[in-house]
Amino acid sequence: MVVSSRHVMLASRVFNAILQVGFTEGDALKSVGRAEIEFLEDDPAAFTTLMNIIHGKGHNVPCTVTFEKLLDLAKLVDKYDLHECVFWFSEGWIQSIKDKVPTYWYEDVIPWIAICWGFHRSVEFESLTRIAIKTGYNFDSARCQKQMATCAWLPDIIFETIKEKREKLIAKTLGELQSWLLYPSKKKEYKCLQKNKVCPSMTVGTILISASKRKLWPL
Repeated sequence: MVVSSRHVMLASRVFNAILQVGFTEGDALKSVGRAEIEFLEDDPAAFTTLMNIIHGKGHNVPCTVTFEKLLDLAKLVDKYDLHECVFWFSEGWIQSIKDKVPTYWYEDVIPWIAICWGFHRSVEFESLTRIAIKTGYNFDSARCQKQMATCAWLPDIIFETIKEKREKLIAKTLGELQSWLLYPSKKKEYKCLQKNKVCPSMTVGTILISASKRKLWPL
């Protein structure tokens, strides 16, 4: 693929750095007027789409993409810092499959976190990480591990923070539960009235049953 060095350097700080004098590619560009760069790890179709955007070939850019392709694009946008130039296209891509954005926990939350990170979708990113923190489970399952491997390009701090906050939330919940059971006199007397949507006593019982199944109770 032949591209314009001026276009890619203007669109991407990463390319701008690579093509500066002092780097092999930059030295070649200055001396012979062109440079060859191999992108062996990048998805060819996603890379071509981004180059078409950079070079103003909007008629060659798809209006909609699959979930898998969106993930490939998010990875390259993040890798080459192309957030600004793809902003309006990414809006359309995400809108076209917005009904697939998870609203509860299942394994696809992980790649959706990656997509939102790659395209700087802060609101959706916060919502999805909150789902993972509060309701995520089976992180060690084969499917979860496969999804996390697919998103290995994400900064480690993301999943480390999710894990840390989950552990703190679980510890706090179990601590409150243990305190409620051991020192009931210090708690308010709860009555299950018909008008209440949730009965506190039944809620505690449900938590204990679920925790016991997962060997989290007794402590």
